[in-house]
Amino acid sequence: MFLENLTFLSGISSAYVIWAFHSDTEAELLSSIPCVQRQQENWDEMRSYGVAWWLRNVASLRTCIERVAKNIFQKDQNPLDAALFYLAMGKKNVLTQLFKVFIIFIKF
Repeated sequence: MFLENLTFLSGISSAYVIWAFHSDTEAELLSSIPCVQRQQENWDEMRSYGVAWWLRNVASLRTCIERVAKNIFQKDQNPLDAALFYLAMGKKNVLTQLFKVFIIFIKF
């Protein structure tokens, strides 16, 4: 557990990121990340493992970012927190719906 926390705080070495980039087992590497195992993906942990650098499969990367955005929104129910992720994926309609629900929720 200590090693996991240390890795999370400092990130991983660039040598490991390069190794992961050249690996053929992206799915297995992705599933070994603790936040993915817990199904609570968050950007800080994904960034510390360098996922954006070595995950070459665009569909898998989009799925990861969608989960990150969903988890960020569900944390505080604030669409502003997840806006950057949804806009980066071109999901403007999802973001507008979240804002509509958020505004209705605030009025009541």
